[in-house]
Amino acid sequence: KLGQMENKTQHQMRVLDKLMVERLSAERTECLNRLQQHSDTEKHEGEKRQISLVDELKTWCMLKIQNLEQKLSGDSRACRAKSTPSTCESSTGNPHTESPFVQKEHDQQLLYSPALKGSTYARAVGNTGW
Repeated sequence: KLGQMENKTQHQMRVLDKLMVERLSAERTECLNRLQQHSDTEKHEGEKRQISLVDELKTWCMLKIQNLEQKLSGDSRACRAKSTPSTCESSTGNPHTESPFVQKEHDQQLLYSPALKGSTYARAVGNTGW
C-alpha cells in the first residue's frame, strides 16, 4: 500500500511539473506580447511626434515663404516705380541667375510639395516653365 501511495505522489509531482512548465510558458508569451505592444505604442507615439514636428516645420517654412513673397512683391513694386531694371534684379536676388538646373530641381520639389500647393510661389514656379 505504501508503494501505491509513492507511485501516486510521483505521478502527481510529474503532473504538477508539467502544469508549471505550461504556466511559465504562457506567462512568458504574455510578457513578450505586452513588451511588443508597449514597443509598438512607443513607436507609434514617436511617429506621431515626428509627423507633428514635420507639420510644424512645414508651417514655419510656409510662413517664411509667404513673408519672402510679400517682401519680394513689395520690392518689385518699388523697383517698378523707379523704372530701373538693374536695381530690380539686384534687389530681388533672382535665384535663377546662379544655377538654373539646381534651381529647377528645387522649384519642382517645392511645386509638388503638398505644403506649398496653391501658394503664390508654387503657381509662379509652375508658370515659368522650369
